Amino acid sequence: MLNGLFKKLFVIMATASSSVWAQVTVPIVWPYNPGSTQANYVRAIIEDANSQQQKYRFVFDHKPGAGTAIAMNHVANSQGPALVSNTATFFIRPGFFPNESHNIDNFEPLVTQMVGQPIAILSKKYSSLAELKKQTKLTVGTIPGSFNDLVTREFVKHALPGVDVVFVPFPGTPEIVVNILGGHLDAGPEFLAQAKGFVEEKKISVIGITGEQSYPNFPTFSSQGVRGLDKHTNYWQIYASKNMPESVKKELTDILTQANKNPKVVALYKSDFGIPVDYTVSQTKEYHSNSKSFWQGVLKNK
Repeated sequence: MLNGLFKKLFVIMATASSSVWAQVTVPIVWPYNPGSTQANYVRAIIEDANSQQQKYRFVFDHKPGAGTAIAMNHVANSQGPALVSNTATFFIRPGFFPNESHNIDNFEPLVTQMVGQPIAILSKKYSSLAELKKQTKLTVGTIPGSFNDLVTREFVKHALPGVDVVFVPFPGTPEIVVNILGGHLDAGPEFLAQAKGFVEEKKISVIGITGEQSYPNFPTFSSQGVRGLDKHTNYWQIYASKNMPESVKKELTDILTQANKNPKVVALYKSDFGIPVDYTVSQTKEYHSNSKSFWQGVLKNK
């Protein structure tokens, strides 16, 4: 009797073990600051995706550098299923550096995570747009080839046409904020959620935000008479290589679409001033196509 019981136990353990080993690992590559609010979107999505099923094991994989090109090219050349979460930088980086970036035609968006996220222009030295406009020369931080870089340059073009602006390159927005706080930069961009604490402690001022929606203490540039920045908001999409088998793309899309609706994920988007969406596959492709037209148009006129 004990012998039979041991046999049954062995079969159960072997079955469980084989199901674990049969899992396919799917990295979701993150190109940016791993300690940011935005990185936690992906971690929350991964947590939900892994709880839904056992076929795939999603993992967070940090690959920074070269304005997201390292992450994008890693996914494009991956031998197994791999994904990457990115912003409008997906289109913008190749526009600035076509020979040092990824090929946008090598990717397909699977899920639109959220849209409509504004970017803030911050300053410690100056508390308002009116003060900035009075200056003859300013130093402004940027991240070369990124969404923040293009939006910052668009801000200068539309809001500060008579000011001599020197753009100072940085690897990321945390470094920009540190230099603003230290008095080494006059202004620079950042996501609102990352800046909110400094604003509440009155260490830094929000000069204005992009988009059409103002928030308490965070006025849009449009509400201050600056035109041309209403549509310059951020979004996040999860991309796969176009070489990924269609059956795998469909399965991953279904899992991640469900994970993107998790209340924890939605709460993170809202806390970062983004608009959660529940797009179908066709809506995601349409949004991707419209974003391509918009950002390539902005780049053409930069």
